[in-house]
Amino acid sequence: MINTSTRLNRRLFLGASLATAAVAAGCSAERTKPNAGAAGGGAANDGVLTMNFLGPGPTYYRNWNPFTPAENKSIGAAYFYEPLIRINRYAGFTAEPWLAEKWEINDARTELTFTLRDKVTWSDGEAFDADDVVFTLTAPERYKGTSLVVPDYKIARVAKIDARTVKVTMKEPGLGHLVDLATINMLPQHIVSKQDLATWTNDSPVGTGPWTVKAFSPQQITIQGRDDYWGEPIPFVKECRWTVFANEDSGRALVSQGKLDLATMAWPNAQQTFMDKGKGNTYQVFPTGGGQALLFNCAKGATADKAVRRAISMSIDFAKVLTLYPVGTPLANVTGMAEAVWGEKLAPEFRGKLLAPDVAGAKSELAAAGWTVKDGKLVKGGKSYTLTLKTVSQYTDWSTWSDGFKEQLQTGLGLDLRVIKLTSDQHTKQVLAGDFDLAMEFGGGGSLLSDFFAGGSAGLNGGDAVPLGDPATTNAMRYGNPEVTKALNEMASSLDEDRITQLGYVVQRALVADRPYVTYNQAGNFVQMSGKKWTGMPTADSKPAYIPVPYGGPETTMLFQNLKPAGA
Repeated sequence: MINTSTRLNRRLFLGASLATAAVAAGCSAERTKPNAGAAGGGAANDGVLTMNFLGPGPTYYRNWNPFTPAENKSIGAAYFYEPLIRINRYAGFTAEPWLAEKWEINDARTELTFTLRDKVTWSDGEAFDADDVVFTLTAPERYKGTSLVVPDYKIARVAKIDARTVKVTMKEPGLGHLVDLATINMLPQHIVSKQDLATWTNDSPVGTGPWTVKAFSPQQITIQGRDDYWGEPIPFVKECRWTVFANEDSGRALVSQGKLDLATMAWPNAQQTFMDKGKGNTYQVFPTGGGQALLFNCAKGATADKAVRRAISMSIDFAKVLTLYPVGTPLANVTGMAEAVWGEKLAPEFRGKLLAPDVAGAKSELAAAGWTVKDGKLVKGGKSYTLTLKTVSQYTDWSTWSDGFKEQLQTGLGLDLRVIKLTSDQHTKQVLAGDFDLAMEFGGGGSLLSDFFAGGSAGLNGGDAVPLGDPATTNAMRYGNPEVTKALNEMASSLDEDRITQLGYVVQRALVADRPYVTYNQAGNFVQMSGKKWTGMPTADSKPAYIPVPYGGPETTMLFQNLKPAGA
């Protein structure tokens, strides 16, 4: 059997349910009264934290039904509902307790037995127990074939052993089941089972989390802290107000003025324009593991030749381009993998190796493959090719960087890159259909190492490639390398960590050699906090035990547990 401290160091878990568990088992404590004022020049602190984690948007909706087929749904469900476990990304992807205090996994990696914490209650005072876990995890089977939106948890059976013990049997063996289960928030059987889920809006969620809804309007949702929360108390943040703003410029102005305490926006030149402008102002970028990338169409035109893909990648000074709209995302490793997240999973020869321009090498690559450049076009075999780059017009960073790519290719290789700026919907549709030469997208994602290279629009599995014109679900580049496909298929089914790591090296080497895409920066979670009322935000460089993004879940709970009034 495998016990609670099972390491998941090849896993990348993204999203709001990442967090640490510095939680006392079954512990509840009286909240500390916030300061009426702040020492040392901080603003008066009334225990209210005003925030936005949705980004620009006109309204909120009041519908926290997790299965609703309605188009308009509420945000922030993870403030009320919690998972069994949480994943500590900076501790080697270690699974740690949350609603479950311990667990065991059988050697076949098919069965997980959870022991639940004692004395956890729902916000209406009812006890949380094994019946709630069974009810939550069997939802896909129970609601199959209905109009409800129900994910596939890949669970075969769930059995209640006693009031605090549940056995979960998965459909397939796998190393990643704990991380998958960490994304599932538990639901109260005594509430949800009595509802018509096709119409229920769940106006006031009853959860195990530390918050309940206090007030709602389309422009602001107010949540208040529970005094009877089972975990460590949140000593100073008594109330959160989720507010809206029209655009990122107005959002940044609100944070700068201290009218918005916490937000999640990319902030250009944050050091000069925000952090240096106010005591305690902080802006941090926490890596997600992958990054933003240039995809190359491997199925048509000049970019079907890897020499062209390599030459373009080599000729661009990506570090210089990123300075055109600096939002704090670091230059990428040549593999696109964030070394702070993946560590030893990077092939040894790529560790510490960042992208760097080599224009002379790029020209040599083109010449060796029989390519020339004439009148801004690539020429070979009597045919000339004009290259296009598709990006998203409303993404200011992408739009700015795309102009930088154009300038770099003109200066370095004499290529006239035609930049086409589309709406997000147009861009997605055209990229998935293979209607591009180069496209700005994301490279790397998912929770397994195999998913990192096989999932998303930049997936590398040749078995996922579809004909041009057909919408791809992954591998929009239509890349095919039999060695890579074989490695990814084996990675997806293997239970041998060491073997998976070695196969990952195979994929990385092919990615760098073939260049179906090049990741140019490390994607990150952006978090900024005004220093007028609050302090306690950790820095990315400190590799904290939790990632302090305010999307809800254990991670956000830990953030709020560590916040205190400015000047206190």
